[in-house]
Amino acid sequence: VAAVVGRLLHPLCCPALTGPRDTFHEACASEDLLRSVGADIGSELNVCRTASPDGTRKSCRVRLVGADQGASVCPIKPSDRGCPSQAIYLPTNLIEHLDATPGRSIVSVTMTVQEEGATLARRVVLMRVQTSSGRRCRYSALRSFFHVPRLLQQGEVFSIP
Repeated sequence: VAAVVGRLLHPLCCPALTGPRDTFHEACASEDLLRSVGADIGSELNVCRTASPDGTRKSCRVRLVGADQGASVCPIKPSDRGCPSQAIYLPTNLIEHLDATPGRSIVSVTMTVQEEGATLARRVVLMRVQTSSGRRCRYSALRSFFHVPRLLQQGEVFSIP
């Protein structure tokens, strides 16, 4: 199903989702998109952009949170084609990963097929960035970030403040 990309501002507390949450991979969808895909709050979706500027196919997996349950989205402005009825609102890191532009880029959205088990990473490469904070703060930030199981794709870039 085709959908226009919008910006998810704040993936806030969602009572429908329990347990640890990977807020870097949460999204919100319009009611029309939910009906078209057959998804509900908590469902996992694959989002794919095949017409990226460099010609490569980029995709990501997201879990849906509800706009009526705390997620805040930036409204999509009507374009020449009218106001889009099927929209998926993504956090900034995923919009950048897909090389998308909110309100303009069209992505393909499908339900995620549940696999037997997630593939665990054999190796994660971390690069240190020069900061004014001490070593203890850096390690506590890493522990805090990876306390929640993260869903990362090969080649994905993330930062820890």
